[in-house]
Amino acid sequence: MRGSFFMIGAQVFRNVIIFGSTIIVTRLLHPDDFGLIACLAPVIAFIMLLQDAGLQQALIQRERLTFAEENGVFWILAVLSLFFAAVLWASATSIAAFYGDPRLVPLTMMASVTLLIGGLSAVPMSLLNRHMRFREIAVIDVAAQALGSASAVLGAWAGLSYWALMMMPLVSSLVKVIGALWLGGWRPGWPRFAIDRALFSFGANLTGFNLVNFFARNLDNILIGRVWGTVELGYYDRAYKLLMLPLQALNAPLSRVMIPILSRVQNDRDRVRRIYIRAVGVLALGVVPGMAAVTIAAEDLILVLFGEKWLPVVPIFYFLGAVGLSHIVHNPIGSLFISQGKSRQMLYLGAFNATTYVASFVIGLPWGAVGVAGALAVSEYAIRVPMIWYYMNRIGLIRWQDSVQIQVPLLIAAALCWGVMSFGVEAAWEFSPVGRIAATLVCSYLCAFVISLANPMGRYLMKEVLVLLARPYRGRLDAVRVSLDLARRRRFGVRRRPHTLPGELIVSLTSYPPRFPTLLPTLHCLLTQTVRPDRVILWVAHDDRDKLPAAVRQLESAGLEIRTCADTRSYKKIVPTLQSFPDAFIVTADDDLYYKSTWLSDLIKHWSGSPREIVCHRAHRIKVDEYGNVLPYAEWDFSIEGPIAGEDVFATSGGGVLYSPKVFSQEVTDKTLFQDLCPTADDIWQYWMARRAGASYSKTPGSFFLFDWPSSRTTALSNENVIAGRNDEQIRAMGSYFEPLEVLCEKGAAKDE
Repeated sequence: MRGSFFMIGAQVFRNVIIFGSTIIVTRLLHPDDFGLIACLAPVIAFIMLLQDAGLQQALIQRERLTFAEENGVFWILAVLSLFFAAVLWASATSIAAFYGDPRLVPLTMMASVTLLIGGLSAVPMSLLNRHMRFREIAVIDVAAQALGSASAVLGAWAGLSYWALMMMPLVSSLVKVIGALWLGGWRPGWPRFAIDRALFSFGANLTGFNLVNFFARNLDNILIGRVWGTVELGYYDRAYKLLMLPLQALNAPLSRVMIPILSRVQNDRDRVRRIYIRAVGVLALGVVPGMAAVTIAAEDLILVLFGEKWLPVVPIFYFLGAVGLSHIVHNPIGSLFISQGKSRQMLYLGAFNATTYVASFVIGLPWGAVGVAGALAVSEYAIRVPMIWYYMNRIGLIRWQDSVQIQVPLLIAAALCWGVMSFGVEAAWEFSPVGRIAATLVCSYLCAFVISLANPMGRYLMKEVLVLLARPYRGRLDAVRVSLDLARRRRFGVRRRPHTLPGELIVSLTSYPPRFPTLLPTLHCLLTQTVRPDRVILWVAHDDRDKLPAAVRQLESAGLEIRTCADTRSYKKIVPTLQSFPDAFIVTADDDLYYKSTWLSDLIKHWSGSPREIVCHRAHRIKVDEYGNVLPYAEWDFSIEGPIAGEDVFATSGGGVLYSPKVFSQEVTDKTLFQDLCPTADDIWQYWMARRAGASYSKTPGSFFLFDWPSSRTTALSNENVIAGRNDEQIRAMGSYFEPLEVLCEKGAAKDE
């Protein structure tokens, strides 16, 4: 998750670079320069589709992947890149003849070199994306965009005209290749061209969609350039690029994040739907009002950014802006199709949309670029939007009601803003161009806010936006919340009542010297619970008792028991208690976490009374692939929400776990065995021991509020187990000695309560 937010932050910086360089280059160059490059753009885009063969996304979507498959895809794409670069080079004179402009010959040859270089970065970048290494992707993207934009600006300033526009993709491609190989750490093996048929089939369907989508998105450029010339095409291209700039800038990182995330949960349809609605809804609520505002204030925006020579862009901008309001919501659909492996259904929808696009181009062409843009806007809302709603609902991915609730209120808000600005604000006050743009932005977001509050989906999305905006400050807010709660509990105390369990209740934890400085607040939390346990026991190694802070030892007068035992690391948390109190209910806790005052009572409240039930506050869900093999620990569903119960619910003891008496198999306290098989992963050991005894896990409702004290996690076992992969090693060792984890999970799957 941190990598995702790092990538989003870097993407903002990248967008600033793109926007700034676009303004500078547009002011320095002539519409004819942009029209010339726009003539070549469809040809380059077409070659890039064939060059990719859909295999990049296939690598990301694939649930399991071997190095042989990665290497095979790399060499296939390398050969395809070389072949299509040669084809493009040889086609230079034909392309120039089609448009009747000889300047396109050297430009086409330069583009072929760019294509060849760019093809070499495809597999390394896809693997970075597959493994969700968003931080490295962000660094590469920003560096490529910065250096590419700088080359374009310098070229335009030096008077290189249209050559400046060709420098940017060439430099960016070079930077991407170098960055992906350097930061990714992946290297190809010896040339090998055999790949799995399923990879090829998925890629072929995706390529089919991309091809029909290509004609839908590029035929307008070809027709306008052929019939109306490079100047008219230059106006159309600038309007289109200016509107598509925020869409492409947002869609690229969103796809990179959503495809691997949705692919991980592709078998859980409800979860896929929730993730998609949340992501697209928040994106729409944040971006649609802004795009509506710049569309309404198009004339002022063009005048301020590009100057009077670009004012013919304004009517084109109005129509394309209306189309953009829809694309913000519907562009991410491709990520949904890809992640679910539905490339064939994606192809069908793409073919339908392409047909309507082409018809719109042909109908609007007699009226020039404005006519094409107008026909696009009409067909978007009359045909494509209703079809997308219907089709997504029919194939069972997203309900049509969800799409309507996300999109329609924002369109109503945009219309309301247009009415307010046209017949209210502008009639009452005089504004400068910049003032009108600012007033329109404020008005648009206010209208969206009011309309959103009037419907349940809008209120849900508003809440998600506020959570997202508060996320950078969450650590500080959580710290304030915890401090206030602890201060209240110290000052006023907590009304405590006896527990209702049919036996002795013990809260058990352990600690060691590096954690002693932050142990005191955790103990205060455990000693001020609304339910009073019979004992709170802190276990430390024999040699560590004298190292405890005096304030911790003073808590013995408040009910804390400090006991010593052999140093078995994290196992001191529960094994000595099991040995000393075999008939007791035991709740485990960590020594570095905050626990709210109802933490213990919530565990007890959720216990059903079954002696085979283990209740936990925090849990992961064990994930298996399509063949029933358990996936690596890092690919499990972390910190799942409850209530949920089942054998594939994996409790983490730090959040708090309530164990009934004799719930484990007899090997649970075998020191030699757990130190040999599972020396640093007591949660894994306890899961095996509980499942072997026939117990199952149940998670409390909601999600656990995880707050650890500053600097306490620098020595955490999670650094060793999760990041270094030790959990997977110990799972394999346990499976070899006892039964495999797949067998334990087969005895029952988790079910919602």
